[in-house]
Amino acid sequence: MKFKPRAKKRFIEIVNELTEKNAWRLLAMVRNSPGVTPKLNKKWREKRIDELQDLVEEAHRREMKKWIHKNADTQQVIFRKRIEKNDKAVHVRDHLAKKWNPHHPVVYVPFKGGGECLKVGRSDNGLNRIASQSFNYYFRDAKRVVAYFLKRKKKKLLPALECALTHLYRPFHLYNLPAEKKFLAKCPTCRDMRAVKKIVRERFPL
Repeated sequence: MKFKPRAKKRFIEIVNELTEKNAWRLLAMVRNSPGVTPKLNKKWREKRIDELQDLVEEAHRREMKKWIHKNADTQQVIFRKRIEKNDKAVHVRDHLAKKWNPHHPVVYVPFKGGGECLKVGRSDNGLNRIASQSFNYYFRDAKRVVAYFLKRKKKKLLPALECALTHLYRPFHLYNLPAEKKFLAKCPTCRDMRAVKKIVRERFPL
């Protein structure tokens, strides 16, 4: 993980803000003692945590791309000819099945025109899951779909691969990052983002 100079400067500024808040709490405790210990504002702290996590996520992008390239092969399906919207998902499955085992674990990423990511999804059991989503907007509105196939069928890496691609492309409708399964490989970016949250909450309690 490598921060750009501006991101590194902002990261340090946020940590200094949190430290300054704690220093004022300590001064208030001494000045007003005995009395109620002043509390750090939860909403403010959590906002700083979110900003720190965004900086960590951005710093991971370069290594994230290398990690994805190391662990997955890719194939792209572009809808060059006119295909009915509801037939796109089946077309993707049939096109990929010409080269890949239909039961090979896969992560798929549909894109709109202009490169906007519509979704990052995964199938533990192969390509039929793609075909089953024919009526979903993220295939109907897609201009192309990129499929990521794990090398040497490292199925335990599939959730981590889905998560890394979600960090990289930030889908249009993203409410939560993919859930990680216990005992399987973890996404490197999520690992560091969780570490930041844990450390800040421990060092700057409410």
